[in-house]
Amino acid sequence: MNIDKINPYKFLFSSGLLYLANNNILKYILNKNNNFITYNSERKEYIITNINKSFFLLLIAIYFCYNIKNGKINLLNLQIDDNDLINYKNITSFYSITDLISTILCFKTMKSSTIFHHVCVILVNLWILQAKKINELQKGIIIYGGFSSMAFLVNFFLGYRFLTKNYNIMKKIVYNNYVIACLLNWSWQSFHTYKFFYKKNTNYKGFILYLFALYFWISDDIKLMEFLALKN
Repeated sequence: MNIDKINPYKFLFSSGLLYLANNNILKYILNKNNNFITYNSERKEYIITNINKSFFLLLIAIYFCYNIKNGKINLLNLQIDDNDLINYKNITSFYSITDLISTILCFKTMKSSTIFHHVCVILVNLWILQAKKINELQKGIIIYGGFSSMAFLVNFFLGYRFLTKNYNIMKKIVYNNYVIACLLNWSWQSFHTYKFFYKKNTNYKGFILYLFALYFWISDDIKLMEFLALKN
């Protein structure tokens, strides 16, 4: 499927349908698990949405790395080719739909930091969807999502840990994966921020929104990293 030719709003809607369909498939499969059936409906939704989100993030991670390899995403150049506008809008929507639906389904069991994280993702997606041209700050947000998707194992672990008692080795692998993805991400964002000021940009309103979103995303990443670092 060539997503750079699909209307972004249609792609957002179809992504939501795909996510919900996959949720139902996972529910059918997991209902055969002895541990899963013992939980209440809220815990079940938490398990399903996290495992489902990990699949979506894996697809984004593959697509992100592929576009870096073929030159469509240049991490050293802050400009974006106008021909790739729809492509960037669609991949951002594909990422944000997982946060939108998981927030609706698991609102009661989510921590406030995670809710703010998801709300920021949804808001910046709307900001990018209405853009006639992707600016440098919006590209920074898209790149943040790309690097974050490389930590797809985290969401899989958050759901899977309730289905088994033997997850300590997986937890260590997930923690290391998460740390590497975050360090790469934060290093690039630091570079991006430096380049923004070096070029003497005047889009300070956009920069405030960019920093606002980064604050909540990084805060949530650090809290989750601390959780994964715990021995038990």
